[in-house]
Amino acid sequence: GSVDSDLNFHFVDRPSILAVQPTTLFNSGMSVITVSLSSWPPLGRPYCIFGCRADSVSVEGVVTGSAMQCLVPKMSVDSVEVCASDGVLRSRPFTTRLTLFLPAIASVVPTRAVSTGGTIIEVFGSGFPPEFGCWTGGHFSHAVAVDEHVITCRFPKQDAGRTTLMVGDEDAAYEHVQIPFEVVTPAVITSINPSEGSNGSAISVTGSGFSLNGMHCAFGSVLSPHVSVRTSSLIT
Repeated sequence: GSVDSDLNFHFVDRPSILAVQPTTLFNSGMSVITVSLSSWPPLGRPYCIFGCRADSVSVEGVVTGSAMQCLVPKMSVDSVEVCASDGVLRSRPFTTRLTLFLPAIASVVPTRAVSTGGTIIEVFGSGFPPEFGCWTGGHFSHAVAVDEHVITCRFPKQDAGRTTLMVGDEDAAYEHVQIPFEVVTPAVITSINPSEGSNGSAISVTGSGFSLNGMHCAFGSVLSPHVSVRTSSLIT
């Protein structure tokens, strides 16, 4: 015998990307793009494909109407093609590649900290995601506060010496920007000569750990206008 059956076969158009916003973003692993689609009859789970090749990174998206939102993963490139897929059909690459910028450091205040730890450091720049902190000398410090433009860290205990400061998450630092940083031994005063005097009197302060730059003398809350660091153990 024979069996007659009718099979319905439905042809659908290949997905097409109309727009991607934004096309320039920070390569922080926290940026989200919105992909506007046409001819989008999802047959399975929606995906963004970064690289548009079989071995490219795919990220599941969230579809609302004719648009899909995807979290852009950290990439090892500075630009990448974007495709959309529903697990069965895949669009052609969007005409504009995504341009990816790494987080950038503009300045660090201060550029030195004491080896005993506790110094508050502010890192100014752009593209800082919430999980970022500070890396110095191979040590990671969680941020006390962070937004896209400022990271505030509390410096940990470290050996004195010259090192570099970088930003990153607790897994890795972004090594493309390294700021020279100095870890110093806390200043210790062992003697003051003379131990008393009138206004305008000169004194000598001996001790250890005196920095040749940025040191000052204070009498109560009054700063001395004239300070000369002779050596790391003598100030006049």
